Amino acid sequence: MRRMTLCDTIAFLRRALASQRGSILPYLSVAVGIVALIALTLMTGLGDVILHRRDASNAADAAALAAAEAWGHSIESTYGNAAKSRNEHDFWGSVGKGLGSFAGPTTKRAAEHYAKLNGATVTSYSVNETRGTVTVSVRTDSAIAYTDERMTATSTAQVVFDRGACLTGGKVGVEMNGKCMTQPASHQSTPRKSPSPSATPQATPTATPFKPPTEMRGSARISARLV
Repeated sequence: MRRMTLCDTIAFLRRALASQRGSILPYLSVAVGIVALIALTLMTGLGDVILHRRDASNAADAAALAAAEAWGHSIESTYGNAAKSRNEHDFWGSVGKGLGSFAGPTTKRAAEHYAKLNGATVTSYSVNETRGTVTVSVRTDSAIAYTDERMTATSTAQVVFDRGACLTGGKVGVEMNGKCMTQPASHQSTPRKSPSPSATPQATPTATPFKPPTEMRGSARISARLV
């Protein structure tokens, strides 16, 4: 029998390794495919989490701002009515009300509407009459990929008195000469003298039609901002 030389041994080892490599390759290919699939799934899920978090935040911001803007529109409308008043009773009846009285059902409906437009549902809604803020919490309507989880977010917006209308002591007033008026200035009554018997009767003065104070702006502007 011929003895194996070094060259024969090297050739034998090469053939063995080649044979083993051929049998491992199919398993290695499957393993690589599985790892790639897992990585892709994780990346897709992470990306969807980020997108849903952004959507929830945008929806909460939009809902809170919409509610605060609706609140402001209510104040602007009441101010406009006061500016058109034709008697003093109606004029002062339009101002001096609590800030919270202007945050009616319209503000909540505005929050719900804009949350829905941004793919979310309002889960919590509250008004802080002292601070003039609206806080809205939402939950996305769609779930995160491969889960049943939905993202949530909360935002707060505040009404800002830019001009015309003003706020003092929790009441909405009219800005005049740098002051916030919520009620008419007190008028001191002058004692009326009793006419002497010989005095000539005076004609009753004609009532002057009421006009809103000239210091009052024709319209108010209320804006909203996130806080």
